[in-house]
Amino acid sequence: MKGKYQYHQMKKSYPIDVIPHEIFLEEGRSHESLSLHWHRSIELVLVQGDPMTVWKEGKHYLLSDGDLLFINSQESHEFIIEKDRDYHGVTVIVAYDFLQRQIADLTSYYFSFAVDSLVLEKVRTNLWQLLKTFQNNQEWNTFQLHSLAGELLFTIFSDCIFDRQFKKSDEEEKYSNRYKTVIRYINEHFFEPVTLSEVAELVHLNPDFFSRNFKQYIGVSFKDYLKKVRLNFAINLMLSGQKNLADIALESGFPDQKSFIKAFKESYQETPSNYRKNFGSKKKE
Repeated sequence: MKGKYQYHQMKKSYPIDVIPHEIFLEEGRSHESLSLHWHRSIELVLVQGDPMTVWKEGKHYLLSDGDLLFINSQESHEFIIEKDRDYHGVTVIVAYDFLQRQIADLTSYYFSFAVDSLVLEKVRTNLWQLLKTFQNNQEWNTFQLHSLAGELLFTIFSDCIFDRQFKKSDEEEKYSNRYKTVIRYINEHFFEPVTLSEVAELVHLNPDFFSRNFKQYIGVSFKDYLKKVRLNFAINLMLSGQKNLADIALESGFPDQKSFIKAFKESYQETPSNYRKNFGSKKKE
Protein backbone atom coordinates (compact mmCIF):
# COMPACT_ATOMS: atom_id res chain seq x y z
CA MET A 1 0.00 0.00 0.00
CA LYS A 2 2.81 2.38 0.89
CA GLY A 3 4.55 1.77 -2.41
CA LYS A 4 1.38 2.48 -4.37
CA TYR A 5 0.87 5.75 -2.49
CA GLN A 6 4.44 6.86 -3.18
CA TYR A 7 4.06 6.00 -6.86
CA HIS A 8 0.94 8.08 -7.38
CA GLN A 9 2.36 11.02 -5.45
CA MET A 10 5.61 10.94 -7.44
CA LYS A 11 3.84 10.60 -10.76
CA LYS A 12 2.11 13.95 -10.18
CA SER A 13 5.39 15.68 -9.37
CA TYR A 14 7.12 15.77 -12.77
CA PRO A 15 6.50 19.00 -14.74
CA ILE A 16 4.80 17.48 -17.79
CA ASP A 17 1.48 15.92 -18.74
CA VAL A 18 1.45 13.12 -21.32
CA ILE A 19 -1.75 12.91 -23.40
CA PRO A 20 -2.06 9.94 -25.80
CA HIS A 21 -4.00 10.93 -28.90
CA GLU A 22 -6.11 7.78 -28.68
CA ILE A 23 -8.23 9.52 -26.03
CA PHE A 24 -9.25 12.17 -28.58
CA LEU A 25 -11.65 9.62 -30.00
CA GLU A 26 -13.02 7.34 -27.33
CA GLU A 27 -15.20 5.24 -29.61
CA GLY A 28 -16.27 8.45 -31.35
CA ARG A 29 -16.51 10.58 -28.24
CA SER A 30 -15.52 14.24 -28.40
CA HIS A 31 -13.14 15.53 -25.77
CA GLU A 32 -13.82 18.81 -23.96
CA SER A 33 -10.14 19.83 -24.08
CA LEU A 34 -10.27 19.85 -27.89
CA SER A 35 -12.43 22.98 -28.05
CA LEU A 36 -10.68 26.21 -28.96
CA HIS A 37 -8.69 27.37 -25.93
CA TRP A 38 -5.33 28.65 -24.71
CA HIS A 39 -3.18 28.40 -21.61
CA ARG A 40 0.17 29.60 -20.34
CA SER A 41 1.85 26.18 -20.55
CA ILE A 42 3.48 25.02 -23.78
CA GLU A 43 2.54 21.93 -25.81
CA LEU A 44 4.58 19.63 -28.02
CA VAL A 45 2.53 17.64 -30.50
CA LEU A 46 3.74 14.50 -32.29
CA VAL A 47 1.38 12.96 -34.84
CA GLN A 48 1.45 9.22 -35.48
CA GLY A 49 -1.05 7.34 -37.62
CA ASP A 50 -3.67 9.30 -39.56
CA PRO A 51 -3.16 13.01 -40.32
CA MET A 52 -4.52 15.52 -37.82
CA THR A 53 -5.41 19.19 -38.29
CA VAL A 54 -4.50 21.70 -35.58
CA TRP A 55 -5.81 25.27 -35.64
CA LYS A 56 -3.34 27.70 -34.08
CA GLU A 57 -3.52 31.48 -33.97
CA GLY A 58 -5.63 31.81 -37.11
CA LYS A 59 -3.83 29.15 -39.19
CA HIS A 60 -4.58 25.49 -39.92
CA TYR A 61 -1.71 22.99 -39.73
CA LEU A 62 -2.23 19.60 -41.40
CA LEU A 63 0.13 17.27 -39.55
CA SER A 64 1.04 13.94 -41.11
CA ASP A 65 2.66 10.87 -39.57
CA GLY A 66 5.87 11.93 -37.80
CA ASP A 67 5.17 15.69 -37.91
CA LEU A 68 5.87 17.86 -34.87
CA LEU A 69 4.29 21.13 -33.75
CA PHE A 70 4.98 23.53 -30.88
CA ILE A 71 2.11 25.43 -29.27
CA ASN A 72 3.65 28.28 -27.33
CA SER A 73 2.38 29.96 -24.18
CA GLN A 74 -1.00 31.71 -24.63
CA GLU A 75 -1.39 30.68 -28.28
CA SER A 76 -5.04 29.93 -29.07
CA HIS A 77 -5.38 26.44 -30.53
CA GLU A 78 -7.75 23.58 -31.26
CA PHE A 79 -7.34 19.94 -32.29
CA ILE A 80 -9.76 19.29 -35.14
CA ILE A 81 -10.70 15.65 -34.74
CA GLU A 82 -12.48 13.53 -37.34
CA LYS A 83 -14.45 10.38 -36.59
CA ASP A 84 -13.09 7.01 -37.73
CA ARG A 85 -9.50 8.25 -37.77
CA ASP A 86 -6.67 6.17 -36.31
CA TYR A 87 -4.69 8.50 -34.04
CA HIS A 88 -1.61 7.18 -32.19
CA GLY A 89 0.40 10.31 -31.47
CA VAL A 90 1.03 12.18 -28.26
CA THR A 91 0.78 15.69 -26.86
CA VAL A 92 3.07 16.71 -24.01
CA ILE A 93 2.22 19.78 -21.93
CA VAL A 94 5.03 21.48 -20.03
CA ALA A 95 3.74 23.32 -16.96
CA TYR A 96 3.94 27.12 -16.99
CA ASP A 97 5.17 27.33 -13.37
CA PHE A 98 8.10 25.11 -14.28
CA LEU A 99 8.88 27.15 -17.40
CA GLN A 100 8.78 30.40 -15.46
CA ARG A 101 11.26 29.06 -12.93
CA GLN A 102 13.70 28.47 -15.80
CA ILE A 103 12.98 31.68 -17.75
CA ALA A 104 11.54 34.58 -15.80
CA ASP A 105 10.65 36.61 -18.92
CA LEU A 106 9.09 33.79 -20.92
CA THR A 107 7.26 36.22 -23.25
CA SER A 108 10.65 37.25 -24.72
CA TYR A 109 11.20 33.74 -26.07
CA TYR A 110 9.39 31.14 -28.12
CA PHE A 111 9.87 27.45 -28.93
CA SER A 112 10.04 26.17 -32.50
CA PHE A 113 10.81 22.98 -34.41
CA ALA A 114 12.55 24.95 -37.18
CA VAL A 115 15.75 23.17 -36.17
CA ASP A 116 18.24 20.57 -37.36
CA SER A 117 16.79 17.24 -38.51
CA LEU A 118 18.91 15.38 -35.92
CA VAL A 119 17.26 17.40 -33.16
CA LEU A 120 13.82 16.65 -34.61
CA GLU A 121 14.55 12.94 -34.65
CA LYS A 122 15.80 13.11 -31.08
CA VAL A 123 12.56 14.81 -29.98
CA ARG A 124 10.41 12.29 -31.89
CA THR A 125 12.19 9.34 -30.27
CA ASN A 126 11.91 10.91 -26.84
CA LEU A 127 8.19 11.66 -27.19
CA TRP A 128 7.51 8.16 -28.44
CA GLN A 129 9.37 6.65 -25.48
CA LEU A 130 7.46 8.92 -23.08
CA LEU A 131 4.18 7.75 -24.55
CA LYS A 132 5.06 4.06 -24.34
CA THR A 133 6.37 4.38 -20.79
CA PHE A 134 3.30 6.34 -19.69
CA GLN A 135 0.96 3.72 -21.18
CA ASN A 136 2.78 0.85 -19.45
CA ASN A 137 1.69 2.26 -16.09
CA GLN A 138 4.00 -0.05 -14.15
CA GLU A 139 4.36 0.67 -10.47
CA TRP A 140 7.73 2.43 -10.49
CA ASN A 141 7.97 3.65 -14.08
CA THR A 142 7.66 7.19 -12.72
CA PHE A 143 11.47 7.13 -12.40
CA GLN A 144 11.79 6.45 -16.12
CA LEU A 145 9.20 9.14 -16.86
CA HIS A 146 11.29 11.63 -14.87
CA SER A 147 14.38 10.62 -16.83
CA LEU A 148 12.68 10.89 -20.23
CA ALA A 149 11.06 14.20 -19.28
CA GLY A 150 14.47 15.53 -18.28
CA GLU A 151 15.95 14.49 -21.63
CA LEU A 152 13.11 16.14 -23.52
CA LEU A 153 13.34 19.39 -21.54
CA PHE A 154 17.12 19.50 -21.97
CA THR A 155 16.73 19.14 -25.74
CA ILE A 156 14.04 21.78 -26.21
CA PHE A 157 15.80 24.30 -23.93
CA SER A 158 19.15 23.62 -25.63
CA ASP A 159 18.06 23.55 -29.27
CA CYS A 160 14.46 24.72 -29.73
CA ILE A 161 14.21 28.06 -27.92
CA PHE A 162 14.62 31.40 -29.70
CA ASP A 163 14.57 35.11 -28.89
CA ARG A 164 11.48 37.01 -29.97
CA GLN A 165 13.36 39.59 -32.02
CA PHE A 166 10.13 41.06 -33.28
CA LYS A 167 7.32 41.31 -30.77
CA LYS A 168 3.75 41.57 -31.93
CA SER A 169 2.69 45.03 -32.98
CA ASP A 170 0.11 46.81 -30.85
CA GLU A 171 -2.47 46.05 -33.55
CA GLU A 172 -1.59 42.33 -33.68
CA GLU A 173 -1.67 42.13 -29.89
CA LYS A 174 -5.06 43.85 -29.81
CA TYR A 175 -6.37 41.45 -32.48
CA SER A 176 -5.13 38.38 -30.61
CA ASN A 177 -6.50 39.56 -27.27
CA ARG A 178 -9.87 40.34 -28.87
CA TYR A 179 -10.36 36.74 -29.92
CA LYS A 180 -9.11 35.36 -26.64
CA THR A 181 -11.84 37.43 -25.01
CA VAL A 182 -14.43 36.14 -27.50
CA ILE A 183 -13.40 32.49 -27.16
CA ARG A 184 -13.36 32.67 -23.37
CA TYR A 185 -16.79 34.31 -23.31
CA ILE A 186 -18.35 31.69 -25.59
CA ASN A 187 -16.75 28.81 -23.70
CA GLU A 188 -18.07 30.19 -20.40
CA HIS A 189 -21.57 31.22 -21.58
CA PHE A 190 -22.52 28.74 -24.34
CA PHE A 191 -25.35 27.34 -22.20
CA GLU A 192 -27.01 30.77 -22.25
CA PRO A 193 -28.85 32.34 -25.25
CA VAL A 194 -25.63 33.95 -26.58
CA THR A 195 -26.07 36.18 -29.65
CA LEU A 196 -23.60 37.49 -32.22
CA SER A 197 -24.58 41.10 -31.42
CA GLU A 198 -23.94 40.51 -27.72
CA VAL A 199 -20.42 39.17 -28.34
CA ALA A 200 -19.65 41.86 -30.94
CA GLU A 201 -20.56 44.50 -28.38
CA LEU A 202 -18.26 42.82 -25.87
CA VAL A 203 -15.25 43.61 -28.12
CA HIS A 204 -16.68 46.94 -29.36
CA LEU A 205 -17.22 45.91 -32.99
CA ASN A 206 -20.03 46.33 -35.49
CA PRO A 207 -21.93 42.99 -35.68
CA ASP A 208 -21.54 42.66 -39.47
CA PHE A 209 -17.81 43.38 -39.33
CA PHE A 210 -17.40 41.06 -36.34
CA SER A 211 -19.22 38.25 -38.15
CA ARG A 212 -16.95 38.47 -41.21
CA ASN A 213 -13.84 38.92 -39.09
CA PHE A 214 -14.68 35.97 -36.82
CA LYS A 215 -15.07 33.57 -39.75
CA GLN A 216 -11.87 34.80 -41.36
CA TYR A 217 -9.85 34.31 -38.17
CA ILE A 218 -11.45 31.21 -36.62
CA GLY A 219 -12.26 29.43 -39.89
CA VAL A 220 -15.97 28.85 -39.19
CA SER A 221 -18.89 31.19 -38.65
CA PHE A 222 -19.81 32.45 -35.19
CA LYS A 223 -23.03 30.41 -35.35
CA ASP A 224 -21.20 27.20 -36.30
CA TYR A 225 -18.55 27.67 -33.61
CA LEU A 226 -21.18 28.22 -30.93
CA LYS A 227 -23.03 25.13 -32.16
CA LYS A 228 -19.83 23.07 -32.03
CA VAL A 229 -19.09 24.09 -28.43
CA ARG A 230 -22.65 23.21 -27.40
CA LEU A 231 -22.53 19.84 -29.18
CA ASN A 232 -19.18 18.94 -27.59
CA PHE A 233 -20.69 19.59 -24.18
CA ALA A 234 -23.88 17.70 -25.07
CA ILE A 235 -21.92 14.63 -26.19
CA ASN A 236 -20.06 14.51 -22.89
CA LEU A 237 -23.40 14.68 -21.05
CA MET A 238 -24.86 11.95 -23.28
CA LEU A 239 -21.98 9.57 -22.75
CA SER A 240 -21.35 10.17 -19.07
CA GLY A 241 -24.85 9.60 -17.69
CA GLN A 242 -28.46 8.74 -18.32
CA LYS A 243 -29.99 12.20 -18.74
CA ASN A 244 -32.78 12.47 -21.29
CA LEU A 245 -32.25 14.45 -24.50
CA ALA A 246 -34.58 17.26 -23.49
CA ASP A 247 -32.51 18.01 -20.38
CA ILE A 248 -29.24 17.63 -22.27
CA ALA A 249 -30.46 20.08 -24.93
CA LEU A 250 -31.33 22.75 -22.37
CA GLU A 251 -28.15 22.29 -20.32
CA SER A 252 -26.06 22.59 -23.50
CA GLY A 253 -27.61 25.89 -24.58
CA PHE A 254 -30.11 24.71 -27.19
CA PRO A 255 -33.59 26.27 -26.91
CA ASP A 256 -35.30 22.87 -27.08
CA GLN A 257 -34.84 19.20 -27.94
CA LYS A 258 -35.92 19.66 -31.56
CA SER A 259 -33.19 22.23 -32.31
CA PHE A 260 -30.60 20.04 -30.56
CA ILE A 261 -31.51 17.00 -32.67
CA LYS A 262 -31.42 19.07 -35.86
CA ALA A 263 -27.98 20.52 -35.04
CA PHE A 264 -26.67 17.08 -34.06
CA LYS A 265 -27.85 15.45 -37.31
CA GLU A 266 -26.29 18.27 -39.37
CA SER A 267 -22.91 17.66 -37.70
CA TYR A 268 -22.89 13.88 -37.16
CA GLN A 269 -25.33 12.57 -39.79
CA GLU A 270 -27.28 10.61 -37.18
CA THR A 271 -29.61 11.29 -34.28
CA PRO A 272 -28.31 11.76 -30.72
CA SER A 273 -30.20 8.60 -29.68
CA ASN A 274 -28.46 6.47 -32.32
CA TYR A 275 -25.09 8.03 -31.50
CA ARG A 276 -25.53 7.20 -27.82
CA LYS A 277 -26.74 3.66 -28.60
CA ASN A 278 -23.88 2.97 -31.02
CA PHE A 279 -21.31 4.24 -28.54
CA GLY A 280 -22.79 2.08 -25.79
CA SER A 281 -22.72 -1.06 -27.93
CA LYS A 282 -19.06 -0.46 -28.87
CA LYS A 283 -18.09 -0.10 -25.21
CA LYS A 284 -19.62 -3.50 -24.44
CA GLU A 285 -17.73 -5.30 -27.21
